[in-house]
Amino acid sequence: PVLLLDAWDGTCSRPFWPILFTLAILSDILDGIVARRLRVDTQWLREADSRADVVLYFFVGVSMYRAFPDTLMRWRVPLLIMRASHLAEWTTAIYKCGRLASYHSWTAKLWGVSLGVATGFLFSFDYETTLWACVVCGVVSNIHEIMITFTLSEWTHDVWDIRAAVKLKKKSRVSTTSGGPQAEKIHGST
Repeated sequence: PVLLLDAWDGTCSRPFWPILFTLAILSDILDGIVARRLRVDTQWLREADSRADVVLYFFVGVSMYRAFPDTLMRWRVPLLIMRASHLAEWTTAIYKCGRLASYHSWTAKLWGVSLGVATGFLFSFDYETTLWACVVCGVVSNIHEIMITFTLSEWTHDVWDIRAAVKLKKKSRVSTTSGGPQAEKIHGST
């Protein structure tokens, strides 16, 4: 919300905006590291982390609308494609699992980095070209996460990639057919 307040008048304060945005990104990275080190990275906390990312980028998007409306018009088609792929990923997860995904996959992390870089360059230097990386990484990430969702037998969090989803599915099948306890979750390093 502070970022949006800064951009509300149609401009962004430099260096205030880049510093505050960098702190937001760093806190997102560090809170995950701290949670894992303290062993409090529960399912609920991992889902909350994913939702907090959505809230951050909602405010960034509205800030972009206020401060860079011409940029949004020039980039409307690629950004709409990226947004549509994200809505398809959400729809797939809700349809199959009844809730949004929270995989923290390597492609999602790459997309997050590209979002941070593109946003940082736009708000700091009025440089738009890095938006291409953001759009491409976003579409690839969303397709990857749709594939993960279709592969998994049931909802889980922290699935690093499609290979981990396949392993989880195989392990779940073995556990189900052998009558043993539910499959242990297989996670990549996040």
